[in-house]
Amino acid sequence: MKSNTFGSTSPRDGSPRADQISLDDVLNSERLPTLPEVAVRVIELAKSDEPDLATIASVVKTDPAICAKLLKTANSALMGLRRRPSSVEQAVPMLGANMVRSLVLGFTLADQSRETAETRDGMRYLWRRSLIQATAAEQFAQVEHSRDGAEWFLAGLLQDIGQLAMGNCIGASYWDVLRSNERHCEVAAEIEQFGFSHVDVGVGLCRKWKIDEQIVEAIATHHEPVERVLGQAPGTLSAALVAASHCADYLLSVVKQRDSDRGVLDKLLTNVFSFLPDQVIETLEEIDFRVNETAALFGVNVGSTPPVSRILQDAQALLAEISIQAQLQALGADQRRETAEHQLAAALEQSSQLQDAVWRDELTGVYNRRYLVPAAQLAIDDCRREQWQLGCLFLDVDGFKEVNDTHGHDAGDTTLREVAEVLKQSVRRSDYVIRYGGDEFIVLLVDVNEQVLWRICERIRERIADIRLEGADARVYGSIGALILSPDGRKAIAPKKLISHADKAMYESKKQGGNRTTAYQLQGRSKTHLRLPELQV
Repeated sequence: MKSNTFGSTSPRDGSPRADQISLDDVLNSERLPTLPEVAVRVIELAKSDEPDLATIASVVKTDPAICAKLLKTANSALMGLRRRPSSVEQAVPMLGANMVRSLVLGFTLADQSRETAETRDGMRYLWRRSLIQATAAEQFAQVEHSRDGAEWFLAGLLQDIGQLAMGNCIGASYWDVLRSNERHCEVAAEIEQFGFSHVDVGVGLCRKWKIDEQIVEAIATHHEPVERVLGQAPGTLSAALVAASHCADYLLSVVKQRDSDRGVLDKLLTNVFSFLPDQVIETLEEIDFRVNETAALFGVNVGSTPPVSRILQDAQALLAEISIQAQLQALGADQRRETAEHQLAAALEQSSQLQDAVWRDELTGVYNRRYLVPAAQLAIDDCRREQWQLGCLFLDVDGFKEVNDTHGHDAGDTTLREVAEVLKQSVRRSDYVIRYGGDEFIVLLVDVNEQVLWRICERIRERIADIRLEGADARVYGSIGALILSPDGRKAIAPKKLISHADKAMYESKKQGGNRTTAYQLQGRSKTHLRLPELQV
């Protein structure tokens, strides 16, 4: 930490000495945003179990600037309203009380943001971060369906309001702390330097503004370790703010560093909010788009970044290659521990290109059958050690023989390549896609729950059914056998036994006519049938 940047007043912004300011000083500072009467009244009215929308509209109309911005926002493509309101009286019922509250607060905070030459970069960074978190939280609420997207948007917008407040009140010394510390160290650094953190300030401000207590409690815990979030009930606001924070971390870092780690974010989105793996990139692209649109509506400067869509695609390809090499290296280390028993040990000491030749299926580009048992053992060991659940899918391509017999082996090869591509796009980088032989594939899903297992199976089935061969009318489908293995401390299952269970489940799908999934849960010696849940896609 740069100690020479603290403890002095900046002559340019008139900020107080860092060692002479307290939490109460910040919360009572004249430099903090002060809510106008219209915002105070809207917050109060929105908290009612049955908000009086007509009264909210009349309150908004008392502030011409906020009224104009609200009407402009309601008419923007961002809101996606079916018809465009021509008055605030029409706009408020269409937006809803919570969205009006979120927008009024956003307009107020944006209007009162202080950007100087010294604080410009910091303020733009924090506004981009706040809007990413707000938009991400709103997206998670939509996934949960029963959640209020406007309420979650507001929580995301306010979760780092303490940083904006400390930047306004403390000035240069605070921006130095942010510049000198990684995101996960910010709270500790703030406490060390000032005796309190931006979380304390954010909670104090929200209570001062009489924001709903459930939002305040979520803001208070948005720096919780990911492990605690994964152990909580899925789909909570607290979990959403933690995940939103990791979304911001990734989107802010990937612009400069394509190989920025996304593992924690992927785990949060798939395990907590049941995202399909290929939905992560789509969601990040949508968040980035909405952030720029929202910034324009709020009138805040969040700086400029290159088009994030291409960046995310490049990063995805790079991370996939890094993941493959990590899997190969892990397998190589595991094989070398038993080098006397394996003919391939010498090959594993050579280059990654030779490793690819050993373990890759030449036709489809996924892993080949010789990779299956050692990879399954690694996956089983990892899940048992970390107390994760392991998913195993066994896929057989229905109609493949007809394609081969009627349209030739070239058409059959094209079909297999397209099936392999569907599988690769439907799973995470940490998972394994293996061609077992002929038209059979196996997928190993590391750290998965029942909901995500089913959703992945159904997405794979649907996408295989969409495969079309140029100049051929033949159709192919997928029969899937799925198994989810719960960790058992007594005895680890053998890889061949795991595959055998999934294989039998696949044959049940075939016997029922194909193009379906049959799934079981395996815990110790107990195997129970998993019914298809009500999926939220």
